[in-house]
Amino acid sequence: QILNHDLSSELAGDMVHFLSRCQHPMGGFGGGPWQMAHLATTYAVTTIGTEEAFDMVDEGGESDVRGCYSAAVIAVILNIQTYEGRDVEGTAEYIARCQTYEGGFAGLPGAEAHGGYTFCSLACLVLLGRVDLCDIDGLLRWASHRQMCLEGGFSGRCNKLVDGCYSFWVGAIFPILDSLFRQQGGVDKRALPDVPYNLFHEDALTEYILGCCQGFGGGLLDKPGKPADMYHTCYTLSGLAISTASYWVPEEDEETQDLVLDQLNPLLGVSAAKAVSVLKYFQAKTKIIRTKPV
Repeated sequence: QILNHDLSSELAGDMVHFLSRCQHPMGGFGGGPWQMAHLATTYAVTTIGTEEAFDMVDEGGESDVRGCYSAAVIAVILNIQTYEGRDVEGTAEYIARCQTYEGGFAGLPGAEAHGGYTFCSLACLVLLGRVDLCDIDGLLRWASHRQMCLEGGFSGRCNKLVDGCYSFWVGAIFPILDSLFRQQGGVDKRALPDVPYNLFHEDALTEYILGCCQGFGGGLLDKPGKPADMYHTCYTLSGLAISTASYWVPEEDEETQDLVLDQLNPLLGVSAAKAVSVLKYFQAKTKIIRTKPV
């Protein structure tokens, strides 16, 4: 989808059929048939983008901000309203306690700030409408320092090497912050350029991805010397979509137009068109209101 190639109806149908076999009797989805339900795989169903997939929509596992983000995304997509807002407030306060002295977010209170956890935390606070609990200045400072001067890519933690997947996990933080700054008139009267996402060096990230993260046999990778895999292909490509989002290519330049990636929704991590499609689909249905804790 990011490469502007839609799934065929036959392939999408096969994927939906497989996912239907992954649904747990309690309602969520596991990574495969008969596996334990998990928030992340439950959210993954929405990326198929068909009404059949939308209509299908962990106990005992890890408990951190990744689960908070996945649950918030699922609730927003499915148009679920929680009871009296108490779940939302408690979740937002928990996430706020995960922000460290560095400015980034850890998976748990008291742990080390990390790129993936920071994205999940910020995106979740935005989805919950409680971004006011976040130290935005500290977050921007921390995220900016994750872009390496020499390589141009992002590292996930202080004193760590670059990794192609953080092109999204850290790179997606900037368009979210950019949107917040513009809505709120800026933080500390910060002057922002007219071009979106210019809170980091897009050219440097693009050059790192194209020059260092392409596998000889196809796919994208962590860094030179590492093998390409599906995970790094997905998130490195998603980061490339973010870094090139502000580029303008004349419509008459057909050769270059073929290289333009689909616009990405940074909050949901899927194509903007698919995000609009799924949100409209469930907004047209009756809102689900949860009346008691589960």
